[in-house]
Amino acid sequence: MKINDKTKKALTGLEWAILQSPDRFIDPDEFTTEDFSNATGSTNNSARSKLSRMVELKKLSVRKVNQSGKLVNAYKKA
Repeated sequence: MKINDKTKKALTGLEWAILQSPDRFIDPDEFTTEDFSNATGSTNNSARSKLSRMVELKKLSVRKVNQSGKLVNAYKKA
């Protein structure tokens, strides 16, 4: 079956949309606010504040993922 340019563009758009979906799960190189809080011994609020600051400074990137049916932030080194 030959795929034309219109179909290629549609598939590329679909693939992009799937990658943007918050239903994706956490990748092995990512961590959550709870992970950071547990590792540093800080409260969730303190961890959230520190992580937000690192995102602002472009030291970390963040995206929404599904964890146990709940949307959470997943961070990784930028």
